[in-house]
Amino acid sequence: MVRSGILILLISGGFIISGCLHPFKKVSLDEYVAPSSGLFWKPTEESTAASEKKGIDIPGELIRQGTGWKLSDIIEVALRNSPDTKETWYAARSAAADMMITRGDRYPEITASAGVSRLDNITSTNRTAPSNTGLNASVSLTWLLFDFGGRDASIEEKRRALSAADFTQNAAIQDQVYNVIEAYFTYANAKALEKALETSLKEATTTLDAATERHRKGLATIADVLQAKTSMSQALLNLENAKGSVKTIRGALATAMGIPANTPYDIEDIPMNPPVDRMIE
Repeated sequence: MVRSGILILLISGGFIISGCLHPFKKVSLDEYVAPSSGLFWKPTEESTAASEKKGIDIPGELIRQGTGWKLSDIIEVALRNSPDTKETWYAARSAAADMMITRGDRYPEITASAGVSRLDNITSTNRTAPSNTGLNASVSLTWLLFDFGGRDASIEEKRRALSAADFTQNAAIQDQVYNVIEAYFTYANAKALEKALETSLKEATTTLDAATERHRKGLATIADVLQAKTSMSQALLNLENAKGSVKTIRGALATAMGIPANTPYDIEDIPMNPPVDRMIE
C-alpha cells in the first residue's frame, strides 16, 4: 500500500507588470498611521529628523545682511516659505502622478507565476520510495484593445484636473506675491510715520524749551509753557503708539513671508523721490 502526500510547496509566487516595473519593497502602514484605532500616532525618528531639517528657507546672504531687504528679497523669501504655494505645488504633482498612472491603462498587463512541488511516496512498511518533484510556471498577457473611448476619457479627465491644479498653484503664487507686497508697503509706511513723529517730537521739545526760556525772561505766560508741554506729551504718545504699530506690522510682514515673527530682518528705507530707473526696475 502506498500513501501519497504533498509535503511542502517550495515556491509559489507571482508578479504583475502594468506599463512599468516597480522594485519589490516591503511596505508597512504602521510607519504612517497608528497601529489601531484606539492608539495615538507617534512620529518616527526618521520623520521627525526630516521635519527638523526643513525649517525656514532664507538665503544666507540675507541672513548675514540682516537689514536692507529689498522688495524682491521679501518676495523671494515668501515664495520659498509659503505653506499655500507648497500645498498647491504638491497637489499639482499629485495630479500629474494620477494622470501618468491612468496612462498606464493603455499598456498590456503581464502576470507570471512559478512554483515547485515535491511529492514523497511512503509505503506501508514506512519505507520511503523515490519522491517526485514537479515544476510549474505560467505567463498570461492581458491587453484591452477596445474600450470605446473609456481610457481616453479617463486620461482626459486627469489631464484637465492637472491643468486645474497647475492654475491653482499659479493663483496661489499671485496671491502670495500680492499679500507680501501689501504687507511690505504697509510696514514701509509705518516706518516712515515713525520717523515723521520723531521729527514732530523734536520740534515739540524745541518749542517747549523756547517757551520755558521765554517764560523765564518774562516774555511768555505759564499758559504758553503748559501748552507746549501738552504738545510735547502728545507727540511723545503718538511716537510710542507708532513704535508699537511698527513692531506689530513687522511681525505681520514676517508672517506673510512664512518666517517666524522674531526673525532678525528689516527692509531698506524707501526714498521719497526714487530715481526713475529704479522705479522701472
